[in-house]
Amino acid sequence: MRVFLAVATKTRDGSVLGHAVKTARDAVRASFPVPWESVTGEEWHAPGVALLAWSNEPADQPPEGSSG
Repeated sequence: MRVFLAVATKTRDGSVLGHAVKTARDAVRASFPVPWESVTGEEWHAPGVALLAWSNEPADQPPEGSSG
C-alpha cells in the first residue's frame, strides 16, 4: 500500500505548514492498516508546500497495476 499526500498553505509561515504536516503524519500513522514498523516514509518540503509519501511495499517492487 502506498499513500501520498500534498499539503499546501496560503502563507509561507513555517509554523502553519509544520502543524499541518504533523497532523498529517499523526493521521496516517493512526490509520495505516499495517504494523507501523513495516512502513517507510519520504518527505519533500519547500516554502508553503510539503509532499509526503508512505509505503509498506518493498522499494524494488513497482506499484500494482503499473507496467514497470
